[in-house]
Amino acid sequence: MNMNWLKSILSRKALNKVSSTLNESNIEIPQSLFLDNQSPVLETHEEMHKENALEDFLNQDYFNMGYEAGFQYHSSEVLEHTIRKFKSQYILLIDMFIDEKSSEMGALKIHKAEIEELSPKTLKQIDSKLIDLEKLISKITEQKELTVEDEGWIMVPVNIFRLGFIQGLEKYHEVKTFATSTGLFN
Repeated sequence: MNMNWLKSILSRKALNKVSSTLNESNIEIPQSLFLDNQSPVLETHEEMHKENALEDFLNQDYFNMGYEAGFQYHSSEVLEHTIRKFKSQYILLIDMFIDEKSSEMGALKIHKAEIEELSPKTLKQIDSKLIDLEKLISKITEQKELTVEDEGWIMVPVNIFRLGFIQGLEKYHEVKTFATSTGLFN
């Protein structure tokens, strides 16, 4: 017990001595050593959003969107217009995705040229990434072409929207028939 008390006093004396020595010698310690005045960067969230834009588009609640449109507008013209809009949005997202991946490939090729003689292992990794990007671009380009032919991934949300639209339209007619037969809205 007495030893701990003695250590505590000696530690305080040593700390005070170091502190007074620092104050007397006018040593300036830069704030940047202890402070980080820069705000956090949110690039990862934005990049995740960019990466998932196609996936987010395909995973929307198309059934409820179709149901609401069918109930509210009950017109085949609205159905076809909305489907064309979905397809054009999808094609735009594909084009943006391809541009982004092409830029990524360009940056990798530049990096590859810069380190060509330095690291064979890194060159193999870059080559592998370039091959993966080429396959991905090819796959997405194929989906774009299939969209024009009413095939491919886009047809899942289109068919789900159409199903929701038809059910919303049927519900509208059911409500309208009921309201008319009861004389509520005459």
